[in-house]
Amino acid sequence: MKSGVIGIIDGDFSSLESEQYSTTHDEQELKRCIDVENSIDLSDGTRAISGRAAIEKVINKESGLIQGGKIGTTKEKEIIVEQTEFLAFPPHVVLIKSGSGSFTFDLIGRQTGTLIDRGNLNLRSFYEDHKDANVWQAGFYGTDNKASNGVVYGEGVMGDSEFERVLEVSDLNQLGVEYPYEDEHVAKIALTESGYLNLHQPSDFEVEDFAEFFREEVLNYVTKSSD
Repeated sequence: MKSGVIGIIDGDFSSLESEQYSTTHDEQELKRCIDVENSIDLSDGTRAISGRAAIEKVINKESGLIQGGKIGTTKEKEIIVEQTEFLAFPPHVVLIKSGSGSFTFDLIGRQTGTLIDRGNLNLRSFYEDHKDANVWQAGFYGTDNKASNGVVYGEGVMGDSEFERVLEVSDLNQLGVEYPYEDEHVAKIALTESGYLNLHQPSDFEVEDFAEFFREEVLNYVTKSSD
């Protein structure tokens, strides 16, 4: 896991446990599951919790039908399993691997007695703290210029003569940066204001490494959606 959608917990929690339970929808019993895989001790004395979450879901499956010299379709209900990975950082933040796994917020919220909403990232603050980084992507909006919004790609785009002024005065909703990390590594990461991050490099990071990276490099820039 080297990418994730950020969720902010309204309340707090200190631990998660593996559990399975069932709910009923349209008279169909559907299972839900949290599978806690590892507790990761981080360098600042805190910890992260990694695992997987899954739910059963009913879909209508349509297939062709040949009968009585006619061609038609038939629909049947089928139970499928949706699953995703997660990283939890007690007491206030949860990462899920992709937006399609947002059901994880409900499962963890149910167990911890909290509400979890999608968080944001303050990209302007992140950039100000990483001004020596190579910015290879910058999405902007909220300017009074003709170029009111857009995305710029390249090398060192924040210093581009055509876009530098626009990027200085606008809000940032996408940011791609590359910079040295812990001496022996180069971090290449893409971030969005809406709370998504994707760590492209180092490519050999395990989930424990990613958890440490998120705590050190990203966690301080997480904000509530209304902030």
